[in-house]
Amino acid sequence: MKFDSGIVKMLIVVFALTIIVALILRHVMEKKGLYDPVPQKKQVTSEVIVDEEETEPVMEKPVVSAGNGYDKTSSDKAVSESTCVQVEKICTEMADDGKGGQELKYTSYYLTDVNLTKLSDSTSDYTQCISEIGFDDSKVQEISFVDAFGYSYQGCTSMTEFFELARKSSGFDYDMTDASYDEEKYELMKEESYEFNGDCSILYSMLGDMDYDRLIQSTCYYSLSEAEDGTKYPSMFTAIVQYEKDGVTYTKTVYLGFSYYKEGETGGCGCGSEEAYSSCEGDSCEESDGCCAGETSACPSCGGVGGCTDECTGACCK
Repeated sequence: MKFDSGIVKMLIVVFALTIIVALILRHVMEKKGLYDPVPQKKQVTSEVIVDEEETEPVMEKPVVSAGNGYDKTSSDKAVSESTCVQVEKICTEMADDGKGGQELKYTSYYLTDVNLTKLSDSTSDYTQCISEIGFDDSKVQEISFVDAFGYSYQGCTSMTEFFELARKSSGFDYDMTDASYDEEKYELMKEESYEFNGDCSILYSMLGDMDYDRLIQSTCYYSLSEAEDGTKYPSMFTAIVQYEKDGVTYTKTVYLGFSYYKEGETGGCGCGSEEAYSSCEGDSCEESDGCCAGETSACPSCGGVGGCTDECTGACCK
């Protein structure tokens, strides 16, 4: 049994995401005036009470324009040469009774590696692996891409076409150029993030026919990453809905992430070579299917990190 360090990476991602979700929620609530970590002091005089918060000028968020946020030309250039993409979709729900009792659960966690050249993928369901006591990799389930994400990419002929299909089919379908730069979020998380100025359809599906006493918030963001040549592309989408019912606050989040790469670009192989799977064993390996020389490099065929999984179907493992 080959050690799959991808599980370690998954654990790190799970716990990091939990922290990120908490930070995002706090940030959004502060911005919308729903959370005040430090009560505002009031200056008391003999005649009037002046609230310092009321005296501060209100600064409007700058609206995205060309070169300041999502730019399709830049994004298309950044991902056009990639032949593979890893897509991650994570859905969480949190209940807070307001008395210190909180419960966070992962309602779904799907991870896939898509090879667009071959129109093939390796998709896994990690939902049952995550619990309060830890991470159980024995509960990983193989699943079809369509069952996990709800659409098929078989008709896609380019990575840009795949991206548009993926984000819109996932419900992040509002105009990406109609968004506002979130400077406060950058200061908090060093993440170039933009809030959609209109509603994405995913917000309606997250609420559904939910019967709630009060809707606290519903919003969607996207974040940009920068390629080596300076071009920027959307790498992360986040949707948040929060409502109150019978004194309990419920928060639902959906995270959709994209990581692009070229098939075989790491130059390694998972063909069974002894030295940490870092070299190929003669003619039994086809470099185009090779994968994981580095400890953090993922195999395009099976998604294994630091070595292929036993279930890898790549020619390098045959």
